[in-house]
Amino acid sequence: MVRLGHINYLNCLPVHGALILKLVPFAGEIIEGPPSYLNKLLEKGDLDISPSSSFEITKGHKILRNFSISSKKEVKSIVLVTKKELNEIKKGLFFITAHSKTSLMLLKLILKEFIPTKADFLTFDPEGENLKELLSRGDGILYIGDYALKNLDYPGTYKYDLAEVWHNFTNLPFTFALWQVSKNTNKINEIKSFEKILRLSYEFFINNKRFIADSFSEKMGFDSKYILDYWEHLTFDLNETHMESLRLFFKLLKKNDLIEKEPEILFFD
Repeated sequence: MVRLGHINYLNCLPVHGALILKLVPFAGEIIEGPPSYLNKLLEKGDLDISPSSSFEITKGHKILRNFSISSKKEVKSIVLVTKKELNEIKKGLFFITAHSKTSLMLLKLILKEFIPTKADFLTFDPEGENLKELLSRGDGILYIGDYALKNLDYPGTYKYDLAEVWHNFTNLPFTFALWQVSKNTNKINEIKSFEKILRLSYEFFINNKRFIADSFSEKMGFDSKYILDYWEHLTFDLNETHMESLRLFFKLLKKNDLIEKEPEILFFD
């Protein structure tokens, strides 16, 4: 039985929605949680496969060839909120969520490579702390996922979509998550069969986007029209442009001493 991780954000529903709704038969187990929780399960082998932060490939997991969560230009759900324009902050304190390592590393890279800033970081809980209170103590706050899509329009603040910043400097989309196979799983044949099921689930979404949006609108707390607009900012395939962007991301992380070495990107075949 395949154990599949599911991030309970809007951006995973295009690939997993039909599975969750049982419109595509799946005999395995679906385990929900935030990215950081699923990443830990994947590394321990308590999950066989999961959409996980792209940075997690540094752990040695293999990736499926056909799936990702990538921006086109902006992503809308990875947002840095600041009280000054970013290029005016020469030294600052930034609050970060612990939910996604990729978003954190992208922010650190931006503040080293593209908009040089002497930055310190503190972790915060996006569910338990107030934006105005945090900005009274620091210079910026990083929100990810559905938290970034809700209630961040405060007067006197600036918002930076990290995917858009990346695109402006590189002319490339950014790949935030990949469907990764645990390096500790032994269910190779089952996962190969599951790839076909995942493809069927995604194909159902392609032909029934409004239905999927309507089905999850109340649970996720967003209007269907808003969900559909958000999905238009994303792509869920994995092509050579996405791979070029991934390789550049890790190359620049290495250049700026944010990782010790560039990871080998391994496909699950």
